Amino acid sequence: MRIELLLFLCFLAILVVLIACSVPRRPTPSLSPTLFPQLTLTQYDPQLIGRVGGDAAIAATILPPRPYLPDIEISPPRCYRTISPKLTCLGYLRNISESNLADISLKARYSGDEGAQDAETTFSLEQPELTAGDRAPYRLRMPDLRREDAALEIALVSAQPASAGSRELILEDETGQYQPETNSYRFRAALRDDIADTVKAIRLIISVENESGAIIGFRAVDWPLELSGGAALPVDLEISLLKQAAETRHRVTAQALRAQ
Repeated sequence: MRIELLLFLCFLAILVVLIACSVPRRPTPSLSPTLFPQLTLTQYDPQLIGRVGGDAAIAATILPPRPYLPDIEISPPRCYRTISPKLTCLGYLRNISESNLADISLKARYSGDEGAQDAETTFSLEQPELTAGDRAPYRLRMPDLRREDAALEIALVSAQPASAGSRELILEDETGQYQPETNSYRFRAALRDDIADTVKAIRLIISVENESGAIIGFRAVDWPLELSGGAALPVDLEISLLKQAAETRHRVTAQALRAQ
């Protein structure tokens, strides 16, 4: 009797094993790799822009150009408060003449500083050359005149015909991305000279605009090197913005001089 019971139990064990082996197992799904963002040591205070940012209420007047100066249209700047004691004012000017221009300088006269006389400053356009019909950003830093009667006047001082030695470079693989965690703009591209000879004194001008077209960021970068014809120069830059924006876009110009 014990032998029959033992045989019966062995039969049941074999039957269970056979049934278990016959059930198809679902393969374990493969997991795709996860990319983690790089850590940064830069600490960003989201309240910083609210405390020191914003448009400064300054009435800006553009004085008409003198008769001997070329036709350049200057837009009133947008001024921003930063953590420094000075305002940063950004705007555009347009070359509405029929000639390419260079060495453009402007004069700013500001008033309203309590206990001080009206002050003037002369500043230059950081873009080396402004072609006919094109526009370029300008940047002005001035004292933060926290008064209701603060006023700003801007006038064109000088502009010269551009030399034939300058050249605009080609931008390839151009991308821009707003980074809200640092309130900055990441710009990437490759600069290329499509002519056989070599260029030097490369300057890149980037302005970042918000959804209404106001400039909220600006950067000028120089490369003290020579770029041979057909060669590419990779660019990876971060532009700090003076105001938060729901939408951003950039304008960029890359110019250089022909190497002798």
